[in-house]
Amino acid sequence: KSKIGSFVLYGYPKYKIKSYVDIAMSFYNQLTDGHPQFYLYPKHIFTFPNGDIYIKFHTREILESRISVKYQESQHVHELPQSQFEVDQSVVLQEDVTEKLLSSVNFPRYITLNKLILRLTSWNANPFTIDYCDYPTNVFLYFYSQWTSAPILFQKLLERFDIADSLNSDASIMDRHFYRGVVVPHIHTNVLVLLYHWIEYRPFDFNDTMVEQLQKKLNEISEKFPPLSLFTTRLLNLLNSDLERLPIYERLNRLSTKPKEEPFTIQHLAMDHPRLEVAFSRSLPQGEVNLSDCSAKQIAHQLTLLDQRLYHAIHFTEMLNQSWSKKKYKFRAPNLLRSVDFFNRMSNWVAKEVIEAPTDKLRRLVVTKFIKACDILLELKSYNMLMVIHLGLESVSVHRLKWFWEENEKLIQLRSDELEICGDHTYKKFRHAYESAFESDSACLPHFSFYLRDLIYTDDGAKDLSKYKQINFGKSSRMYNIIWRVLRFQEINDQFYPSIIKPNVPILNAFFNYESMSENDLYQKSCAIQPRGT
Repeated sequence: KSKIGSFVLYGYPKYKIKSYVDIAMSFYNQLTDGHPQFYLYPKHIFTFPNGDIYIKFHTREILESRISVKYQESQHVHELPQSQFEVDQSVVLQEDVTEKLLSSVNFPRYITLNKLILRLTSWNANPFTIDYCDYPTNVFLYFYSQWTSAPILFQKLLERFDIADSLNSDASIMDRHFYRGVVVPHIHTNVLVLLYHWIEYRPFDFNDTMVEQLQKKLNEISEKFPPLSLFTTRLLNLLNSDLERLPIYERLNRLSTKPKEEPFTIQHLAMDHPRLEVAFSRSLPQGEVNLSDCSAKQIAHQLTLLDQRLYHAIHFTEMLNQSWSKKKYKFRAPNLLRSVDFFNRMSNWVAKEVIEAPTDKLRRLVVTKFIKACDILLELKSYNMLMVIHLGLESVSVHRLKWFWEENEKLIQLRSDELEICGDHTYKKFRHAYESAFESDSACLPHFSFYLRDLIYTDDGAKDLSKYKQINFGKSSRMYNIIWRVLRFQEINDQFYPSIIKPNVPILNAFFNYESMSENDLYQKSCAIQPRGT
């Protein structure tokens, strides 16, 4: 039981407190047949006038010492639980918390490290192949670094592969045949498949020692288990390929021949983009482009193309640990921060274009052009750049120009119609638009600031480990669900937008290298158009 009643000890009153604890623990040990669920420790001690001592014990969970991640890291993956209570607490199931991604209700909420590895590689686990990775495995590969290290996980997978190849002699002949013919081969296959997807997703987790050890192990497996040669060959080919084993924040130095100190340029975005690479290679030096002269179509198309390349570069690891919002971790999210910076600079540019128009007539033409650009952006489902224009027109410096807006009521109506989706502060319309695009297999460039907020709330709202120091797999599942929703359009966008938008290198360069005007300068220019208090 989780509680024991009061009992009286008759003994020498000058015993040390530790002795009383040892006696109580010995008694409790007998009550639980040698498998206590808790440690006892003294919480309150009272001494009566006659010398009697009253000790009130509280319990500290032994489970924390047996099912915690730290303990399990030091134990063999196949170690058996020591009590039924430990078995019950090794995995706590919950209902589906990931709408439309998971149909099974038997999904772990809290689970021990070893149990999770056993579950993912079980002979009867959800089927997944070397070309497909199921949802729980994706969650595991995205977030395992929150709980343990790569070398420890690697060793545990090797332990899992080396499962006993036969049952004990007490088992029936049928059970032994089933075990050797079905259970063991399926476990072997699932371990190799998990390793394949791990290397595919996170090659930067594998140091030289791990790679060398895995290559040696795969060669041994090929000789000992010929039916697994297909999997071992695929794994060896992946290991021997030109793997990028640098973290995402160090890759640019490898991809670029430029020294580390040189800044990120638009040429980096052209990498792996055939049309952009060709466009830049054929582009001749030209004079500075005046972005004010760009048409609505040019603005919408070139902004969308730049945004697509920035969105394409974001890696899922950049969205872990709130890296983008913490000063000491920002170096881990370079592409995400570049996307955010580009968003802010373009919003600033929209406000600057409106403010710097020399007359109200020209200002009206500028706003009209931006509204037309919004119509094109809506057709392209380029929602991030749509939000750029919305925030630019809603900035303090532009919004305060009451004289201008009162004289141009039609512009207000047009702006409201085109930017209706942006005015929903709950972002329900954005979420609905993204779901519609995904269900119809359409390209979409999402505005994802609210998803980053959701990530922060989810991360701060629950701990990575339970009170018993188990893995909080339910939290990781919710966070994976958010990250997946942000990045799910990357593949289809790479096929769609470059095929319909022709890159204009001078305009792309001008947008990419635009330097923001300070908010104070914008406000001062706005006050020159309409003084404060008028």
